[in-house]
Amino acid sequence: MQTVGNLKISISADKETAAQTAAAGISEFLRQEKENVLLLVSGGSSLQILDHININSCGEHLTITVLDERFGVAREDNNFFQFTTTKFYDHAKRSGCHFVEFLRETKEDTADAFEVSLRAWRDENRQGKIIAIVGVGDDGHTAGMMPFPEDHALFGRLFEGNRWIVSYSASGKNQFPLRVTTTMTFLKTLDRVFVFATGAEKGNAIRSIGEEENVANVPALVLRGLHGVLYIDEQLAISSDLKI
Repeated sequence: MQTVGNLKISISADKETAAQTAAAGISEFLRQEKENVLLLVSGGSSLQILDHININSCGEHLTITVLDERFGVAREDNNFFQFTTTKFYDHAKRSGCHFVEFLRETKEDTADAFEVSLRAWRDENRQGKIIAIVGVGDDGHTAGMMPFPEDHALFGRLFEGNRWIVSYSASGKNQFPLRVTTTMTFLKTLDRVFVFATGAEKGNAIRSIGEEENVANVPALVLRGLHGVLYIDEQLAISSDLKI
């Protein structure tokens, strides 16, 4: 299998097949894992993966939450709410899975509550595994971390410090500017990532994972240092022309 950094690359004919292939990989990981697992899921198009996951691989050993959250938005734009509308969420509830909800009155309190929850899970499950379904935006953002090519120092202070979760404003960078997100520091603790990106419009972003040298310009660059698989479709494979 081809690779970019530590990521293996899986190329499918189309978006739907890529989602099914990613789901099969997640299902197999959950089936084989004997310890407790914390799964963080991305919003947006990555949610379509969930309904293909084999529910028989889920159970009380699995805790689920989101990778980042939009703050101060209409309920239907909330990442966790969108997650709860999936068939997978209903199946997971019936299977005894646990969920981490952390929304509070302010984005700062929300970030603190999320951080406490993740660190508590880690402390209580020293042998457990933390995995994530990770998306990549057209601009190269990943999780809720937007590019800051104009201010590398600010990017570092926000996302490369000691915190696993931060809140900040991405005004002018995204239609949902108030963000609560996992950080570079947290992503580097993941045991496995399942990266999902499809469509020719993401070609530049995916190419940058192989070529860019500064995460402030392309936050998704962090993914090439993680262990897992990048699932893409043929359109994206052609438009990205990854140097692999």
